[in-house]
Order: sequence, then C-alpha cells, then structure tokens
Amino acid sequence: MDIAIADFFSTVHNGEGLVNERNIYEEIRGQLVSDIFRMVVIITAVWLLYLLIMYQGNGGGASQL
Repeated sequence: MDIAIADFFSTVHNGEGLVNERNIYEEIRGQLVSDIFRMVVIITAVWLLYLLIMYQGNGGGASQL
C-alpha cells in the first residue's frame, strides 16, 4: 500500500497526473459542448420544420390583406 501511495505522489510531483487530469477535463468539456451544439441544431431544425408546416398555405402573409 505504501508503494502505491509513493508512486501516486511521484507521478503527481512529475506533473504526469496533473496533465492526465487536465486532459480528462478538456475531453469532458469538449463532449458537453458538442452535445449542446447538437441539441441546438436539432431544436432549430424542428422549429424550422414546424414553421414550414404551419405556414405553407399562407401564401405570403401580408399580400393577402
């Protein structure tokens, strides 16, 4: 057990553990950003489809006045 603890602190002291942690956080942040972007694109596509379906027979809107 003492050897494992000593190995852990030696890797953190050399900076390897900190770099790995930083890479993990960057990967998680990248996945969240891509998931949020995908959600925004899907919501926008559904909204545009809704507008297309709801107003397809409107014929220009103001020209009918």
